[in-house]
Amino acid sequence: MRSNCSDESSRAVNSSRPLAVDMRETTIDNNCLRNAFWDGRNLAVDLICIPRNSEIFLDVEAANDQFVYCERGTCCAIITNVNGGTTLQCQVCPNTAVFVPADSRCELSTNNCPCQLFTINA
Repeated sequence: MRSNCSDESSRAVNSSRPLAVDMRETTIDNNCLRNAFWDGRNLAVDLICIPRNSEIFLDVEAANDQFVYCERGTCCAIITNVNGGTTLQCQVCPNTAVFVPADSRCELSTNNCPCQLFTINA
């Protein structure tokens, strides 16, 4: 399953039906900055490909936690609670998971290589 995007984002289709996929292959095949891969009633999955020397900010979710999982490349993650409070800065590399609590801002930035990851919001 190859994701080819003409713009920064693509919308998920058929998300009301069950789906089984190889997330590693699907994430690595994605070349979109942000691709809404699956959007269910209580859970959403986005595929993200951050180009080298770039940064993105994940949406601040007021009621949902987020799970970020890196499949390829590296990036720096900075997570800050919007109400002031805990800040975490960490290096994200393949097979690394980052848990982002609700009401937190997450910045992901790359250096010399792109980073391919997926997020789960639930």
